[in-house]
Amino acid sequence: MSQIIIGKTLAELCNDCTEFLPEVTIIAYEQLKTEEPYSGKGNISFQSIVQEDELDGRKPIGSAQTSADGSFELHVDAAKLTPGLTLHVKLSKLPHQRSEVKKTVQIRVATFTPDRWEEEGMKVTLRLYQDFWCNVIRKLYDAWVICGRIVSCKNSKIPAKGYRVTAMDKDLLNDDNLGTAITDDNGYFRIDYQSLDFKQTFLSFLGLNVETPFNTGGFGPDVYFQVQSPDGDVVFKENREVGMQPDRKDRGHCFCVSLCVPLEGTATSGGWLRIARSLKIPDDRSLHAFDTDGFARNGFALKGVLAMQGNVPPTSSLETLTGNPYEYRFLVSTTVTAANAITASRTYIDQSHFSPNVIDGTSPYFQRVLLGTLTSNLSNDSVDVYLEQSFIKADGWVNLLECIRKTFQNDPNLDENDLNTGSWAWDSEFLMGIDSAKISSDMSPRVTTPTVNTPGDAIAQPMPRQKIAIRFEMREVISEGVYQTPPQSGTTLNSVYISNADPVLKMDLVDNRTNLCSPVSGNIGVAYTVHHPHLRSASITLRKSGGPTFTLTDGARLPQNDILPTGTATINNANLGINHGANNISLSRCTYMLDLHVSLRRLIGDSIETPEPFPAQAFFYEV
Repeated sequence: MSQIIIGKTLAELCNDCTEFLPEVTIIAYEQLKTEEPYSGKGNISFQSIVQEDELDGRKPIGSAQTSADGSFELHVDAAKLTPGLTLHVKLSKLPHQRSEVKKTVQIRVATFTPDRWEEEGMKVTLRLYQDFWCNVIRKLYDAWVICGRIVSCKNSKIPAKGYRVTAMDKDLLNDDNLGTAITDDNGYFRIDYQSLDFKQTFLSFLGLNVETPFNTGGFGPDVYFQVQSPDGDVVFKENREVGMQPDRKDRGHCFCVSLCVPLEGTATSGGWLRIARSLKIPDDRSLHAFDTDGFARNGFALKGVLAMQGNVPPTSSLETLTGNPYEYRFLVSTTVTAANAITASRTYIDQSHFSPNVIDGTSPYFQRVLLGTLTSNLSNDSVDVYLEQSFIKADGWVNLLECIRKTFQNDPNLDENDLNTGSWAWDSEFLMGIDSAKISSDMSPRVTTPTVNTPGDAIAQPMPRQKIAIRFEMREVISEGVYQTPPQSGTTLNSVYISNADPVLKMDLVDNRTNLCSPVSGNIGVAYTVHHPHLRSASITLRKSGGPTFTLTDGARLPQNDILPTGTATINNANLGINHGANNISLSRCTYMLDLHVSLRRLIGDSIETPEPFPAQAFFYEV
């Protein structure tokens, strides 16, 4: 039997800043008696670089490659998981590495024991902790990073979006520019650099690079910052002597910082930014989580409720609710006429395709979500505000200020009059929930799971791949019937694949029995049919009671571990030989189990869908 391990790999830069590890190899080994079970951060000494002699005679029982977001799916032989499983990470470069250092390192990360395993697979997070990652691994690769956030000096809950941050290193003669970054929608920024960026001196032409001033007790940069607004105005500039303060002097390979700047009195909005928390929609700079065709995160379709995430303030005032209200709405089109693109001149699908499918007060596609949290800057009390369908206007517009007021009106413990005074902070969560399953069922042709009566049969009517487009509109209410349209309005995801139908999974033993309760003998095989428009992997294993597990091969059909997003949708065979033909497995008198393993290229929220286990088929073989 094959055990599935679904996980994500990340490393800590500081307490609130982590990085995913893409394109690294996850390697599984049987746990050694000398390896203690991993118990979290208290057992951080377990993480270490593995030397070659430590691997002598130790064979991997499985391996997998991580994707762009550090996620992986690992298949291992369940018979080899006693007493436990040790996972290593093998890498040859670091995320955003600027140095020319090239080397391959294998890291022992964690050991898991059988109490973590479940029928549908074990979910793990391989977390490389800050002390080891920054002081050992990043030092090895000469990889330095500054991770920071910029917020309003008046209200730390308001991020400074789109600000340009420059990090400098104070030197004896000429200060070094470590790098520049633009803050994201939540005010975060990241600057990556190498030691050469702060160690060049007047002696560098002789090949001597060193940090100055000399003999200061450390070898890292002495950091100070300058910040410019999106318009290019310098709004924050530290004196270079700040670099000699204890919290800025001789910074290590990971340095985290918080800065504040004065923000103007008008609220800024990023509009619609993501689906779920990590699937950023294309903009003028990047396709982000989607490709041109509409697949998310390197070839995945989306399933279930699509949570629209973004940043829309209740009003145009930063700290009161007395400014002009903002309204927004979402529209869905099942007519996809354009691909996703990066360029500023890209063509959005025409608005006329969306008119029948506004997510309004009666739409069957609506799903309730948490809009955000309103916090009083005076009392620090907070109120969660949810989007109820009754709050949405007939034409689909959501007025955030009205949603807040109705929340106060519907709660006897809240006083609506409090909204008219004082100072408030709005922390946006989600903008709308859209039920893709109901959209799937309304699309033409309607997608239903085909009926297969006999395992091994082909699919007469394959399930099509479904795509939709999503449009976001926004406006500022100047007065009744008078609106101003901000530039974020009209943002459109031209193409996104959705998938909600169950896969076709059929499997049966092919034998000469006339009675299902009888033992089997002679030549036996397996008949199977697997079908889904978003297949990711498929395999069949035969496991002997108390013995080994065999993976059956069927030419180019099976096994398949990484089916392309637009690859095959159907895999079938009416009689794949088990103890004859290509497999020719020698069977002894014993009980055997046939297992069908299938995974799909589907995301539920931010996570890869965990495959449902297919019922194993047992039989007794008589020699």
